[in-house]
Amino acid sequence: MGLTGLPHNVHLEIIRHLELPDKLRLAYSCALLYKTVVPQIYSRLLYLSNDTVCRKNFDVELVSDQYTIIGKHQLANLLRALSQTSCLNFQYSDLVIELLLQDAESESKTLIEWRDHCPHFPNLVRYKFPETVVISPLSHLEAPNLETLRVDVNFCRETEKYNGMVSFVGLVQLRRLVFAGKLGPNEDMVIFKLLTTYPQAMKRLTELRFEVDSESGDRVYRRVVGVMAIWRKIGLLLNNLTKLALPLTNHSTAVILNLISKHVHLEHLTSLELFIEDDGGVLNLINTTQHLASLLKSKSQNLRELSIHYKLVKPDSDKNHLRSIMLLKLTETFKNLRKLAIDLKIEGLDLSNLLMMVGTPLSNNTASLRDFRLNIDTPSENLVGNLLSNLDDVQDLFPQLNYVYDCSCENCKRVCDKMTNLPPAIVKEAVRVSTMMIIGHELDYFQRQTDTSKPFARFFRSDLGANGYLFDHFAGSQLNSSLQAFPNLKIFEVCGLIYHRYGTDFRLLFGNPYTGLSRESESSVVEMGLVLSGTL
Repeated sequence: MGLTGLPHNVHLEIIRHLELPDKLRLAYSCALLYKTVVPQIYSRLLYLSNDTVCRKNFDVELVSDQYTIIGKHQLANLLRALSQTSCLNFQYSDLVIELLLQDAESESKTLIEWRDHCPHFPNLVRYKFPETVVISPLSHLEAPNLETLRVDVNFCRETEKYNGMVSFVGLVQLRRLVFAGKLGPNEDMVIFKLLTTYPQAMKRLTELRFEVDSESGDRVYRRVVGVMAIWRKIGLLLNNLTKLALPLTNHSTAVILNLISKHVHLEHLTSLELFIEDDGGVLNLINTTQHLASLLKSKSQNLRELSIHYKLVKPDSDKNHLRSIMLLKLTETFKNLRKLAIDLKIEGLDLSNLLMMVGTPLSNNTASLRDFRLNIDTPSENLVGNLLSNLDDVQDLFPQLNYVYDCSCENCKRVCDKMTNLPPAIVKEAVRVSTMMIIGHELDYFQRQTDTSKPFARFFRSDLGANGYLFDHFAGSQLNSSLQAFPNLKIFEVCGLIYHRYGTDFRLLFGNPYTGLSRESESSVVEMGLVLSGTL
């Protein structure tokens, strides 16, 4: 039996494991495979500024596998192809379901030239252009079946061309409405026209997002107030809404949360994302989040995904204990989460703070949790650095951490052999402190390759450390031991370092095997011992 005689699902599995050039060669081998391969290539297109994407360490199917990655040097050819007719007389643009080009800011000239003559996308449900590039959104004639509408600066600018009207966009199939963090100066008029012109489309919404990026949380929060006030005036209820993302600030009030609850059936929510911005007035935030928790307490039985982004605008570590209690009280409401993401931009968190913020939602969802993501801004300082004064407590909590002085591998022995002239207590302290410093820098390195605001790029990495990671050698056994308490957990991520369940164990999804410290790192460990012993 030749390749063409295999079932269609086998063809799809083979395609998934091929690089783009190999997919194209396979497509042009015969008409049958062409009809199978080409739609897979063009259905979901994602631009990444890095041309190289690292392979996963083991075969596991992820959502990211559905995307065809377009690099910087491929974009012009792709856009040209989308305007062409295939050898089987169909338009390539007819195949596109998602077109994500938001990271192509550096290719603005290419994008703008293509946009002036771009083809129609009859099956497109979602697209995204760079917000920093002046480029018109797709009209209802060019993309009649969009399910996602993104209101951003370019959308507001396009509205001005149509004298304040929003009829240029097609909303027949609208299911997801996204307000970008930054809009145009005419945002109030745009929002009013959009919500009042298409009330039936609004009723069909299954997802509503208020994003916080370059804008302050307060401005976006006022936008939420305006949207809810309009819907209250026209008496619109979002009966189908299951996903909600909104900001909370020090100026949020229980009154607004009550208003939201009158338009959104909280018991229908399956996904909730909160952008919390704290300018130091944490007491008001505590009142707001407690009220939110009380609203959700009896209505969160269907909630399966929770994401919390907490941004402290200015240093205020004296109140971190209050922040920890606040997040503890908020998250203890949820008992059946499958996906949990916590993103903290807070300076000065200690071990006690972290255990309250992270430990409570983990312990409340041990049986149901499948995906956990923790991100702490600049982990070398705000995660690892803050643990240095509590290393004995860390060791008591996690006794299977593998320090160099306890490890029997040749790489670790080599480091210890260089400190045989130092007292054992000095060696132990030098290794512990140095280990924290090294893994802190490793987490910084991985974090720079990820962006929690871009979930589509979560499972792409462009560069890996040549020697592997001390973090994995140090904490791998402890992680596997601790994560056995989560029978359904598949993904565990900390600051961009992703562990995925492989059989019964969790292994690094991206990263080379650990082959020992670099010479510079070995020297730094020895030097730390000399410093602590007073001989340097």
